[in-house]
Amino acid sequence: MKQKIIFFLVSSLVFSALIILGALRLFNNYETVIILGMSIGFLFGLLITLIMIYIHSSYLRKAGLNKTGLSVVNSIEIEATGNKEEVIALCIETIRSVKKSELGLVNKNKGLLTVNVGVNWRTWGDSIQFEVKAITDHKCNVVITSRPTLRTTLIDLGKNLDNVIKITNDLKSKAQIKVLNNNCNITET
Repeated sequence: MKQKIIFFLVSSLVFSALIILGALRLFNNYETVIILGMSIGFLFGLLITLIMIYIHSSYLRKAGLNKTGLSVVNSIEIEATGNKEEVIALCIETIRSVKKSELGLVNKNKGLLTVNVGVNWRTWGDSIQFEVKAITDHKCNVVITSRPTLRTTLIDLGKNLDNVIKITNDLKSKAQIKVLNNNCNITET
């Protein structure tokens, strides 16, 4: 809810400022211009926010997810069978499940992988990070985090949640995994 309020305020204020600046040439009365600009900006901000809430809610409904705890930064911690090298190789393979993705930084010693996802209609690009830590010789913990590349993003219309779901489902099909910490409301299937 906080994200939607911030989105409403920012879009209202920006559009109000644009209306006020544009209307100063037409009217000589500053009071009328400010009231007109703020009113139209408020209505525009409300309209844009309602459209974003509708798109966001319809995506969640279609995906079968609930609205609680939804964020632009989504992560999940899983336990995967296999040694560190095997699990890193599996993580690299799962990158193909996300469209427009390309492998960035790979540090096998530290178990870090970064993936860059290109611009799409929901975000200005995403950054996915894998942190692989060996527990035993045949088990590893993997933390998968997806976030917008543009850090000021308030609403991503579920794109980063979608990234985590696709990668998790792809890992489930290739290896035996167990969810340890689910920060993005993914229900186990």
